[in-house]
Formats: sequence, structure tokens, C-alpha cells
Amino acid sequence: MDDEKLVRSALKRVFRKCNYEIAEALDGLEALQKLESDFFDLLITDNDMPNKKGIELIQDILEGKTAIKNPAHAIILFSGKGRPENLPPEIEFMEKPWEDEKLRQRVKEIEMQLEAQK
Repeated sequence: MDDEKLVRSALKRVFRKCNYEIAEALDGLEALQKLESDFFDLLITDNDMPNKKGIELIQDILEGKTAIKNPAHAIILFSGKGRPENLPPEIEFMEKPWEDEKLRQRVKEIEMQLEAQK
């Protein structure tokens, strides 16, 4: 979830060959609507978005203020401005710009963890 089209395109490029289903959202409110209407294993979100920042979306999810389909999914928060002070320690943080291979590897690790939990 990112408000910048170039960033969303770059993320899709990173995962093009990984056979993941990818959904896009332009802001935190659209992301919330998608999370409430479909099932996702992983949320990758930017922090600086209009309408609802990534950290606000994450807090709503963790505090149960949403009706999302899968509240136990993994979350990665991106920001080019450093890790937000109020980001819970269990939430993964990656600095923008990210390294493609590092991001792919981390998502693969998350996928393996989720598979092991099933």
C-alpha cells in the first residue's frame, strides 16, 4: 500500500516472478477496505500516505478496531523517514529505498513462517 504509483509498480516488479497475488491501495483507507473484504497473509505499507498513515492503519489492526479478514497476518512498514517511535516492536520495518533482494528474502521467510503455522 503506497500512495505513489512508481513505488507500487516497483513493489510489483520485485515480486513479479514469485507467484504472489498482489493487491494495491492508494491510501490507508483504501487499504483498510481491501483488508476488510479479502484475506491477505502479508501487508506491506508505506507510513506516509494520505487519509490514514501506515502506522495508524497498523494500530487499528493491532487494537482490533477493524473487521479485517486476517488480523494475524504479517506486516512490513516502509518509510524514508526512519522507524516511527510508536511502531510496535513486532512489526517489521524497512527503510525506503529498499533493497529488492533483501525484501524478497524477507517476504520468503515470512511465507515459510506462515506455512509452518498452518
